[in-house]
Amino acid sequence: MPKSMTAFGRATGSAGGKNYTVEIKSVNNRYLDCSVRLPRAYGFLEEKILGFIKGSGITRGKLDVYVGIEVTGSEGATVELDSAYAEAYVKALRKLRDISGLTDDISVMTVAQNRDLFIVKKPEEDAERDWAELLPVLSEAVSQYNSAREREGNNLRADLLAKKNEIAVIAEKIAELSEANTRNYREKLIARLKQTLDGLDIEFDGNRILTECAIFADRTAVDEELVRLKSHFDAFDVAMNSSEPVGRRLDFLLQEMNREVLSRYDIMTVGETPNATVEEAARYTNAAGTELNMVFQFEHVAIDHGPYGKYTENRFRLSDLIRVMSKWQEGLSGVGWNSLYWENHDQPRSVSRFGNASTPFLWEKSAKMLATCLHMLQGTPYIYQGQELGMTNPNFSSLEDYPDIDARQAYELLVKAQRKMSEEEFLRCVQNLGRDNGRTPMQWSGQKNGGFTAGEPWIKVNPNYQRINAQNQVGRPDSVFSYYQRLIRLRKTYEIITEGTYELLDSGSNTVWAYQRVWRGCWCWQTFQIRRLAVHWQKIRRLRVRF
Repeated sequence: MPKSMTAFGRATGSAGGKNYTVEIKSVNNRYLDCSVRLPRAYGFLEEKILGFIKGSGITRGKLDVYVGIEVTGSEGATVELDSAYAEAYVKALRKLRDISGLTDDISVMTVAQNRDLFIVKKPEEDAERDWAELLPVLSEAVSQYNSAREREGNNLRADLLAKKNEIAVIAEKIAELSEANTRNYREKLIARLKQTLDGLDIEFDGNRILTECAIFADRTAVDEELVRLKSHFDAFDVAMNSSEPVGRRLDFLLQEMNREVLSRYDIMTVGETPNATVEEAARYTNAAGTELNMVFQFEHVAIDHGPYGKYTENRFRLSDLIRVMSKWQEGLSGVGWNSLYWENHDQPRSVSRFGNASTPFLWEKSAKMLATCLHMLQGTPYIYQGQELGMTNPNFSSLEDYPDIDARQAYELLVKAQRKMSEEEFLRCVQNLGRDNGRTPMQWSGQKNGGFTAGEPWIKVNPNYQRINAQNQVGRPDSVFSYYQRLIRLRKTYEIITEGTYELLDSGSNTVWAYQRVWRGCWCWQTFQIRRLAVHWQKIRRLRVRF
């Protein structure tokens, strides 16, 4: 069975007068790259932890392992001051004071808050005891981590198999149409000959007709391709049931499917690749068109996730969003193609997530700012229903108003079973990042249920539907909807927007995202246009709550 390389595991335990916490999280990586963070006094455990991780069957992924050790009892250990480090630390604090004009409040208690100043020395025999106490907690965290990998892998497997089955159904229809196509060709050829020779004392050769049909059938036949496609399906099924890593094998199969099926039609293909790196996405969307045209990456919509995924109260930092979006803009430039999106059926509304919808004024500015950011990047923008109106999260006051099965299952686990958070905390998480935020009825008008239906919708309509709806915005020049229309016209008018390179102007800001686009030496004029927009973004950022 395939396993995801993106996962999280956590475990806690107590032994020998200490509380242990182990957290493991990972992202996609070609090889196993494991880093361990633990208190300096327990640095001797790092090699043992790494050895255990490598011996647990984890072979790929970039892993971050955090180990927390809180001493609650007496260990009989001695504590010594790292004098050289302490001297350098105090010197750095004084320099910070001088260059920043801060008040001199450097005291022993202030400096002592840095625990790295102290070295804990223990008897040699305590090292093995510490490892023996930590091992069960580490083992449980690894088990939780592997379970998360398997769950996500099963979800991916189910999605891939469903899509494969859809292709198989299409292939069967192609086979039926191929046979019927030859038969229809024969009938049409005979009909045309009869019409042409009508009234003439000429008979057509039936054998010649059969020969022509045979040539046509040979030219249009897809039997060989369908047989190869079937063999690829069989290989796909084997890979899906294999216990070995299957990523590279599936990559080859995707190339073969493209060659045998996708490349034969004038179509655009896009694939969901939740764990793909930029390098892998560049290979999938290469200019030669051997696999896909575009991919959906999910890195930027996970920047505000925490230990419990989206069910974590965690505010995103603009610098993280800039880093992720810039990485994909730069990484696929000239070698692949980006899919640009803020929202979809699994994501909350972007105005509520990345903007400020607390007042009508800030809501409108945030919606237009996010539209500008998206449409001025290189790639193909995807606009989710209602995004062009600036639809917001509904902020329902009860969990009963969120029917999402994923949220219900997370509630049973995190609130009821594990007691990781209160019901009020979980509700705030759902209000911020839950999937149902993007699944409320489309707000067509100020009529009942937003004009979506006269009946009872599957989920309540957003309470702000009388203010935010299509009827209020279509045809109004200053509306969010009209702003989206102008941005689309700009993309169709100026090649610099679609083809220009992306150049980040400030990588570390948490208040302004400023970048310019350059195309065919016209960077001065086009940069001016982009900078004008960047000033616009800055003004909007200053109007809203700072990140």
